[in-house]
Parts: sequence; C-alpha cells; structure tokens
Amino acid sequence: MRAVDSVTIRAGATLAMSPQGLDVMVTAREWRAGDLVPFELHFRHSGRVETLAVVVRPGTG
Repeated sequence: MRAVDSVTIRAGATLAMSPQGLDVMVTAREWRAGDLVPFELHFRHSGRVETLAVVVRPGTG
C-alpha cells in the first residue's frame, strides 16, 4: 500500500474504490457498516463535488 497525491480519471470514466485498487483510509470513528460519511472530491477542471461514502467492514464488498 502506498499513498498517492492524485488520480487521473478521464472524462466520462468512473473510478470504483476498493481494497484491491485505490481506496481511502480515514481515522477510525464510531462508524458502523452502512453509515454514510460525507466527502469532498476536488477536480482540476470541474471543481469540487460533494458526495457520500458508505462505511463497509474491512474485507467485505
């Protein structure tokens, strides 16, 4: 596992984050599987997008 500063996503493409590819690790809180966590994604050409991430248990979906 290694940290990256940015990821290139071409126009019209999608990015699915997973333990087998790119993922986001955050400091553990009192989250439970199924909780929604707000994130802000910043794009070079289209600006900021607010979204929600679903909390999953490590090693699942």
